[in-house]
Amino acid sequence: MEKSDREEDSHNFARLLRGYTRSMQLTYAQLAQAAGLSFDTTRNWLRGVSQPRAWQDVVRLAQALGLGVAASDRLLRSAAHPDLAHLLRENPEAKLLSPWRSPTEAQAAPLPASVVTGPGSVEEIATSGQTTPTVLVSDAQVDVYNYPGRGGDVSVNYYQSTPTKLLPVSHAVPSVGRVVGRERELEELAQYLAANTTLSIVRGRAAATLFGVAGIGKSTLAAMYYHRYQQRYAKVYWRNLARDPYIGGVVNTIAESLGITFDPREVPDEDNQAMLLITWLRELREPYLLILDDCEIVLDDEGSAGPGWRMLFAEDDLGSTKLLLTSRHHIRAGRKQVHSYEIEGLSEADGIALLRLWGLAGYSETILKQAVAKCQGHPLALILLAQLAVEDNRELEGLLGEQRLWEAEVATNLLDEVYQRLPVEEQQLVCYLSLFDHPPYFSQAVTPKDVADILLSYRRMRHIERVRSGQEEAALLRRKQQYAWGWRPQDIAAHALKLSRRALLHPEGGRYTMHAVVREYAYPQLRDQAGHHRAAADYFQRLYQRDPLTSPPTQIGEVASLLNSFDHFCAGEGYEDAARLLMGTVLGYLQGENKVSLSDLLDRWSEFRRLASMTERLAGVPADRLSAKDRASALGNLGNAYRNLGEYGQAIRCYEQVLRVAEETSDTQLEGRARGNLGIVFVSLGEYARALDHYQQVLSIANQVGDTRMLGLVVGDIGLVYANMGDYEQAIDYYQQALNLDEQVGDLQGKSTDLSNLGNVYRALGKYQDALACHQEALSLAERLGDLQGRSNVLGNLGTIYAVLGDYGQAATCYREALTIAEQIGDRAASADHLGNLGNIFFFQKEYEQAVRYYQEALLLDEQLGDTPTKGTNLSNLGSALLAMGAYPQAARCQLQALIIAEQIGDQFGQGSAWNNLGVVNEVLQDYQSALACYQLAHSRYKELGNQDHLVKVERNIERVRIRVPARKWRTLTRQADKLISTPGWRPALLEQGE
Repeated sequence: MEKSDREEDSHNFARLLRGYTRSMQLTYAQLAQAAGLSFDTTRNWLRGVSQPRAWQDVVRLAQALGLGVAASDRLLRSAAHPDLAHLLRENPEAKLLSPWRSPTEAQAAPLPASVVTGPGSVEEIATSGQTTPTVLVSDAQVDVYNYPGRGGDVSVNYYQSTPTKLLPVSHAVPSVGRVVGRERELEELAQYLAANTTLSIVRGRAAATLFGVAGIGKSTLAAMYYHRYQQRYAKVYWRNLARDPYIGGVVNTIAESLGITFDPREVPDEDNQAMLLITWLRELREPYLLILDDCEIVLDDEGSAGPGWRMLFAEDDLGSTKLLLTSRHHIRAGRKQVHSYEIEGLSEADGIALLRLWGLAGYSETILKQAVAKCQGHPLALILLAQLAVEDNRELEGLLGEQRLWEAEVATNLLDEVYQRLPVEEQQLVCYLSLFDHPPYFSQAVTPKDVADILLSYRRMRHIERVRSGQEEAALLRRKQQYAWGWRPQDIAAHALKLSRRALLHPEGGRYTMHAVVREYAYPQLRDQAGHHRAAADYFQRLYQRDPLTSPPTQIGEVASLLNSFDHFCAGEGYEDAARLLMGTVLGYLQGENKVSLSDLLDRWSEFRRLASMTERLAGVPADRLSAKDRASALGNLGNAYRNLGEYGQAIRCYEQVLRVAEETSDTQLEGRARGNLGIVFVSLGEYARALDHYQQVLSIANQVGDTRMLGLVVGDIGLVYANMGDYEQAIDYYQQALNLDEQVGDLQGKSTDLSNLGNVYRALGKYQDALACHQEALSLAERLGDLQGRSNVLGNLGTIYAVLGDYGQAATCYREALTIAEQIGDRAASADHLGNLGNIFFFQKEYEQAVRYYQEALLLDEQLGDTPTKGTNLSNLGSALLAMGAYPQAARCQLQALIIAEQIGDQFGQGSAWNNLGVVNEVLQDYQSALACYQLAHSRYKELGNQDHLVKVERNIERVRIRVPARKWRTLTRQADKLISTPGWRPALLEQGE
């Protein structure tokens, strides 16, 4: 082979391997570790520098990725190696290939030539030439082997699809090989979505809802639509909300696909996140398809969608984007009922086709019609009925005559009949796996090794309990730490494979979930549910092994195992353990030596809705199951989450409950924290008197118990209240007191914060040298602590002072360094501020093109963050720069947008600034009538605020217009300007022409 050919093969292998790695959401390092390979070698393969020379390495990669046979064969062939069938023949004893061998027990019913279970299987069906009958039943894929049925041909529909440009997804689209029926429904659904383009707003929606009971085929139909019509869309996105019911995940994925950096920390409100998503979708030039599966997770008992989702589902205008939902319930979005497309069971013909496919081809059409009618067309019920007839060699007529099977829940009755005939190990595995699939708290696809390790953990816990009770000797503990015979990972994998062939489990790339009907049947039969949940919690907690010093977590995905652990602790009624995990366990260091808990991380990442959900579960447990201290901590965290969500009433109620607990237990420390939090809420509400009342009581408590650290915190808080009230002398006095207290207890973080706040007060008073001294000392402390966020903020403050002093070079240096740090830690709001300030620096130096560039970058972040006030400021500044460049229409449009924003949020100063700038534009264009009207409107806004400096500037502008107009025309011009001002909604003529 020539060198160029080898390079091409390497690239093909790398491209395929990268796709599988992204599908499993693995990093290069994680893939290397899972496969037991060198990181450098694995990275070179992923980059296309080289490819594996040994087939064993490719198989290790396939196993680490959880690939099925078809996917593994493709990976092997792309690296110029034989496929698995050939390798199995040539290497019958190779242990590495043991997972690909059929278990002995399954030889009577051989596996298909190709079992599609791996990530990327959607593409494989179309490209691998697979002919094995693979049926998508209900809401997931079922791999079908050839039952020893009664013969006959089966006619089914085969959907081929070519690879599409998928968005970066965390949830794979269910693959569809051979699908029985649903042709009519598919055509109707396609017609509805085709009609609901941007041109058909009369229909009132850009979304369809598939409605039906569990297992009726909602997700199946959505997947069929995807496979049949994906080429209509530039990109397609599938998300299972049972896995992650938070809208931030959807927004983040769409942002990633558009090349936009989205940080939910900066847009914590779900409605704002939804609005951001809607705005992006409207602006797309190419059509997108968003499929959101299991939407009932985000609905209440009345079918009403929660925050964020409500806004998205109710939106009439999504541009060219289509939104396809699946739900068990009709969806209400506010007052609107989302259009529902109701599906029922399979039609008679489709049901017969499914029964024949599952081995009942030898029966007459009459008896098969009766079977479909008895099962009400429910796909899973039909498959289970076929299994009973084929596996147990029972006559179909006899089954149809057993009355007990056809009463109440037919699918559950048939499932019970199938379940009772399973081997004991398979029955137990079904029950064990039901532990992990209970939306919204549990929807975890687990591997055979996960199950084996959790069962081992359970056995060990039970053994320890027996040792403590004297029922068993401690010497047996070592033996109990080994896998039980028959429950090794490979044993579980073999059992799971057989269960998935019976449609009782759903394979997902080496992991397993189950049908809702199966889950609801199996879970009540699991013995000692609480004990198994606690074992699962212990296992998931042990999975988290990040070094808190060298590798602190930075995003929600990195603590997923801890979130799973918390859920299982709660399900196992281990509430004390759940509280300790959420609020007490030290997980890492975010800055310097400041230790953080899981709740601290969720708060830092603005996962406020998730944190609220978790703490609500703790706050609601019976009083005898959780200590008063843990309950109070949960309520405090819940109040913080509500406060950050802007739900101040809810926050106040939580803090007041904490206050009652503190009073009942005479816990003065807890009372101080509760009152301090109440003070923060009242400051946010602008109710400074009520905030001061609580702070004064905290002050009294701190003095009473001699808690100097608490005293320093509350004194600093009081200083902040006075600063917000404009009483700078009082603020300075309290900040200096706080600094003295910080010194006494060695609180460097508090000292840095108080110095920065003091510097801001000095700047407001025009004492710039004092302000510089405070900020420089705060910067030194932030650097010493390793507080990156603190450094960014202080550098921004220093840049502002240097700018006021006219030292633009030093100001730009500070802003750039602050911007670099803000981008490094993902603080996008701070990044927008620093970009806008850099724009100001270049504007002051008359480098207008540079200023425009920075303003535009800042505006882009403002749009993403939904930061309306800052957007108005940057628009106004951009308009001024464009005016200086002579781009008058563009400048006027920017000022108009800034004015509209200022009016929307009631910003009098912003309105004055926008009107003044609009006056300047019109004055330059010699429209003195409009210019005078704009200046007068600006003058009235500044006068209401009592802002003398800006009043003087506007009066100078008015005087300049008076000088430019002949004296005999001034009175007429004034009357005309007054007339314009009195016209409701008046805008300058230039703007009307430019719009």
